Order: sequence, then C-alpha cells, then structure tokens
Amino acid sequence: MHGRESNTMLTWISTEFLSRPMQGQPILKVDVGVRHGVFSYAFE
Repeated sequence: MHGRESNTMLTWISTEFLSRPMQGQPILKVDVGVRHGVFSYAFE
C-alpha cells in the first residue's frame, strides 16, 4: 500500500485512478483518513 498526506491531493489521486488500470494494476482498495485536519490516502 502506498500512502500520501495532504489537503490538496486531487491531482495525485486522479493520476492513480487513471494510470493504474492502464498499466494493468487494478485498484483494489482505497483508504482515506483525516488526522488533525490533514487528509491521507492509500491505494492497494
């Protein structure tokens, strides 16, 4: 699983959703969290 933290990750998230299937890597799970006002995203 690969995760990043930021309040402005829309570009990175969009890239993951578009590029993974094109590379034959399905997105099986997305974890979204918030801690102290900071969003975190992790893809599996």
